Amino acid sequence: MWALDARLDSVGIRHHIGWFDGVHAWPGAADLAEAVEWMHLQAMRRGLLAADRPWIDALYRSRLGDAAMMRAAGASYRAWRRFRAIETDFAGLHDIAAATEHRRELERQPGVFQAERHLGELVRQQEAFNRTLGEVLGDLRRTSQPLATSWRRLGLDGLVERARDPADTMGAHAARRALEQVWVYTSFYEPREHLVRQDPRRALALLAIAERLRPADPAVALYRAEALARLGRSAEAREALVTAARGGRCPKRSTATRPSRRSGRTPARGRCWRGSRLPETHRGARSPVLAGPLRQAVGGERPERRSAPGDDIAGGGRMSGPG
Repeated sequence: MWALDARLDSVGIRHHIGWFDGVHAWPGAADLAEAVEWMHLQAMRRGLLAADRPWIDALYRSRLGDAAMMRAAGASYRAWRRFRAIETDFAGLHDIAAATEHRRELERQPGVFQAERHLGELVRQQEAFNRTLGEVLGDLRRTSQPLATSWRRLGLDGLVERARDPADTMGAHAARRALEQVWVYTSFYEPREHLVRQDPRRALALLAIAERLRPADPAVALYRAEALARLGRSAEAREALVTAARGGRCPKRSTATRPSRRSGRTPARGRCWRGSRLPETHRGARSPVLAGPLRQAVGGERPERRSAPGDDIAGGGRMSGPG
């Protein structure tokens, strides 16, 4: 996104890119509201909406206050980008002298442009990593490859170490973002594609990477259960399903509040009912998870659901960063 921002700047296309902390997911309500507000602002600029001066003034003061809080918190680089965006967004619609003054003051601090150069280097590293990730995923679609080989080619040990580096927060954020990218592809997109193509062995090869990144993750366990069941490895499929249930990732139709068919009462501890919906972490696409072979593998057993989330190797908290 940093590279896209720079490219749009270079060709003079008006735009606004919002940066938010988080994993591979939709941004929060406040960030989405900011995007809608920007579109309203541009509509007023183009005459598609009548200019609402009180609203524009309030929005400008709000954005200026946000940037000032970043600066006061010591986030000089992020504050600099914010003040610069305010100048671009409100030019011609509001007096931007205050934003310009703050931006120039920050530019006199050597750390701001050092951070800009460092971010540029991180972007180049991310682009190289993206190419490597594409090559590894392509190879896994065509040939068998040991987990150790894929792990080494992606340099995941180095990324894990960088993600925990307190001395370089921008580099740590970039590393966590790269790990999140690997996680999304190996825990969801690619395994799902291989299961649709009736290729559970390749699905398991990708899930092995995801499982090493986040051991005992319940969402990964559901896909592993399906792949193992398709290979006739019923005992392992049952174990994977138990892991999913213990982590609270039963299929969407499975809830701890569904009454027992025999007694009509809700089980006190809750159980994992069989179904065909994705876990909450992978909502938004249909999947063969817990269909057909897996139903046969688990038979009538309903593993108990316990609270024991998987460990996130990419580090605690939310993530942000370039790339």
